[in-house]
Amino acid sequence: MDAIVVLLIVIAINALPEQKNIELKAKTIESTDNTSKTILKDVSLPVEKTAIIVVDMWDTHRCRTSFERTKELAKKIDYILKIARLKGIQIIHAPSDTMDYYRDYEQRESMFSYRFDGYRDIEIPKPRLIEGSCDGPSDGNWPPKKQISSITIFPEDLISDNANEISGFLKEEAYENIIYVGVHANICIIERQIGIIPMSARGFNTYLVRDLTDVINNPEQPPFVTNDEALNIILEYIETNLSPTITAIDFID
Repeated sequence: MDAIVVLLIVIAINALPEQKNIELKAKTIESTDNTSKTILKDVSLPVEKTAIIVVDMWDTHRCRTSFERTKELAKKIDYILKIARLKGIQIIHAPSDTMDYYRDYEQRESMFSYRFDGYRDIEIPKPRLIEGSCDGPSDGNWPPKKQISSITIFPEDLISDNANEISGFLKEEAYENIIYVGVHANICIIERQIGIIPMSARGFNTYLVRDLTDVINNPEQPPFVTNDEALNIILEYIETNLSPTITAIDFID
């Protein structure tokens, strides 16, 4: 996105009255034995009760081709996060297994005191719909050290990969809604303890931004589909069984 266009959008948003709700078109699928029906529902979420979790947008990945897509995705995510902040939505960066890098960040330290009453890990159903085998060779730079630098962490943001901390923060501060962006929709987005399945089980309303995510998929392994086809399969599964999806344009309209 051209920097001048971004600046104009930011100026325009700043000129607007304070926004109390974000208006979304939430997509779900109702499926029976013989038919499926797509449902688009207008949803109005209070911004003070809504957080975005950025999942596993690492600075590298064990699959090189997947990481190339992640680098492009990061630019889009960063752009939407800038708009979401201006609307008053809390951003939580959750690059798993990299918390040592952030140990001295205020955005990380501020999460230490939060705990979820009665916390327990949620069991994840198996097997996976798409296993998530590597779709290309690693570049050898593994494991990740931090979140990819093209996603900016602002002073008012938070950093944690700990489900107990994040759940505790959201409950204590009266958040009800979680919007997910990041990777990968067939693994971390739904399966990590900060992901859709566990956080839904803990009582939060969850939404996935379907054009701000990706899957990890090897076309030469079952179900033998392209990456785009694999993403569509996973999105349909999520919309049918787990959570509504929304689009990035909802943050701009």
